[in-house]
This record gives sequence, structure tokens and C-alpha cells, in this order.
Amino acid sequence: MVSLTRVWLAKDLRLARVYYLPLGGGNVDLAKTDEFLNGKAKWLRGRLAERLQLRFTPRLEFYLDGELEEAVRITNLLNNLDISSEDESQ
Repeated sequence: MVSLTRVWLAKDLRLARVYYLPLGGGNVDLAKTDEFLNGKAKWLRGRLAERLQLRFTPRLEFYLDGELEEAVRITNLLNNLDISSEDESQ
């Protein structure tokens, strides 16, 4: 199971980059998840074509979203900074 975090759509609507995060913690095989999603891309595109009334249905590419993990890492670093009360007043 995955959570879709964001989608980047090309201006000409021919390509959609779909970013995801796997659910289930650390016991997820990322390579298998990526292979599965990209293997189902054509099928998903066909389902989208049935529902959307667009001239072109975007080609789907799936990517593991590293931005959320990076944001958490940076937040943790900032929270662990040792700031004295004198520095806080500035």
C-alpha cells in the first residue's frame, strides 16, 4: 500500500510524475513497490482515459518521494540545535 503525496503534470498534459510513499514502515521492499507501480502505469493510464475527457491522457511515471523524509530530517536537526537564551533574543 502506498500514499500518493504529489503529482507533477507537464504543461502539455502528456506526462504525469506521481510521487508516493510506501505505508507500513521499514519492512517495505522499495524496489518491488516501484516495479509494481510502474508495471501498472499503462493499466492506470487506461482507467484515467475512461474517466477524463482530455485530448491526451498523461503517461504515468512513479517516483519515491524523498522530500517528506528530507523535511523530517531537517526539522529534527533544527529541533536538536542547542540555542542558548542569549541567542534567542537576537
